[in-house]
Amino acid sequence: MGGGEVAHHAVLDADDKITTAISRLLGTHSGDYAYYVDIAHFMAGRPLDGSSPARWLDGEPVARQRWRELVITRRDRCNSTL
Repeated sequence: MGGGEVAHHAVLDADDKITTAISRLLGTHSGDYAYYVDIAHFMAGRPLDGSSPARWLDGEPVARQRWRELVITRRDRCNSTL
């Protein structure tokens, strides 16, 4: 369980499963690993639930865009092979 689970559900656009996976992450990742929760939100295209202790080298908007693009690119590739 973790970021891989969120990525999988984000690619499939499985909203309920994304919510469940993020809830699990919120309960297990804090402190040094708080960025996992941010990445999960970014991949799912969701806003953060509040302020984050994570700091991004290029800023949050750039990090958000990059993680979301990974999901969108994967979704497009999966859909093109069907």
